[in-house]
Amino acid sequence: MCGVVSIVYGKQTTKLGQIAGDLLKKLEYRGYDSTGASFFKENGDVVLRKKVGAPSVVVKELEIEKVSGLKFIGQVRWATYGSVDDINAQPHEVNCKHHFVGAHNGNVSNTDKLKEFLTENGHSVASDNDGEMVVHLTEHFYAKNLENTNKKLTENKKIDLMLQSILEAQKMIEGSYAAAVSIPEISGVFAIKSGSSLYAGKGTDESGDFIVVSSDLTSVLSKTRYLIPLLEGEGIYFNNKEYFVFSLKTGEKKVPKLTRNRLNISDISLQPKYNFFMEQEIASTPQNIDNLMRYYFQNKFELSFYSVFEKHYEKIREMLYSIIKLYDVFNETELKQKFEEIRSSDNFKTIYEEVRSLMQSSHYSTSFFSEDAVLLDEILSLDEKYFSELFLIDNMLIWKKKRMIIKYRDKLVDLIKSTTKKGGRIFLVASGTSHNASLVAGYFFNNIA
Repeated sequence: MCGVVSIVYGKQTTKLGQIAGDLLKKLEYRGYDSTGASFFKENGDVVLRKKVGAPSVVVKELEIEKVSGLKFIGQVRWATYGSVDDINAQPHEVNCKHHFVGAHNGNVSNTDKLKEFLTENGHSVASDNDGEMVVHLTEHFYAKNLENTNKKLTENKKIDLMLQSILEAQKMIEGSYAAAVSIPEISGVFAIKSGSSLYAGKGTDESGDFIVVSSDLTSVLSKTRYLIPLLEGEGIYFNNKEYFVFSLKTGEKKVPKLTRNRLNISDISLQPKYNFFMEQEIASTPQNIDNLMRYYFQNKFELSFYSVFEKHYEKIREMLYSIIKLYDVFNETELKQKFEEIRSSDNFKTIYEEVRSLMQSSHYSTSFFSEDAVLLDEILSLDEKYFSELFLIDNMLIWKKKRMIIKYRDKLVDLIKSTTKKGGRIFLVASGTSHNASLVAGYFFNNIA
């Protein structure tokens, strides 16, 4: 399970190496035998550093964090084609017919045939790695297409030519993979998702606007919560601000709207106090039980709130729909304005006044617990005065999901009791870790029934 990652800024930044190092380290959990990083400078130069070893070691040994640049393509390799040595490490920089840099994640099953084809067509293939075949093949078609055009091309024309070349290369490649490739003459990077994981996000940090792609969602979420939807069989071209997504079959372009991810980075990344994900998962058991209790069972404090919520069911349903629509708002000023409209609405004020006394007598948590907690935290960061309103909305969101879960819980309990009374038995069929989950489920369902 390799990992490929790329990020693009609008101007050269001295912090690109540090950012690249952090992104590479976040791929380490996927497994590794070698690590590599390529940096594109504003003047067209490329710096490539790669070596056998883990990202946490190689980043330091090769001083990757000290390299500046405009855009970055990196890779953490794990036992793909070719022996474990520096030559087979990725990314690959090639210049047989045109200067290209790229890396991939996955497996290209017809590597040997592609290597033969490339060698016959004048390419010098340095490694046995399938990632190099992807880069060379794209280079091959780009150089071929370039011969048939006016050499004085605008950047947009070069981008179109790159897209055409990627589509032609894609037709020859067999296997499941994701890849990122670029040339020095364009400001952005092409990435493709053809049978292997790839995520994209857009954001801003102290170095400016950026767009990042990665095989790993955690690494993208470490930089931004704003994701660019990318489906299987699609590719993306991106610079620091602009992007388009295209079909790998037809080349048809589109610019999908950003989406705000609902996952909190702390929920899916390895926390500093743990050495292994399994260790973290074991330690999270009490929290998981809390979540289970939150949705399957009710307490007295909630019942007081929920009686008010049930009375205003339609109003709350409409209000929560307005909250969910805030996922499509990415400008902070506009987000604050939209939330102000919700909190100042007559419906919200009516419900807020009815539960005000309950809220004053209740124990406030410092955290939100609904599935939309990340959005609520973002709104709270705009103004601390929103806390009590967001606390109420958080409870509304939990109530809305909980009332449905309890409805189906009770239905399931009735089915279990009915089956038992009729002398029937209920089987959970599973294998692997699902078998262990089924043992727990059997205990759980026996007790609630």
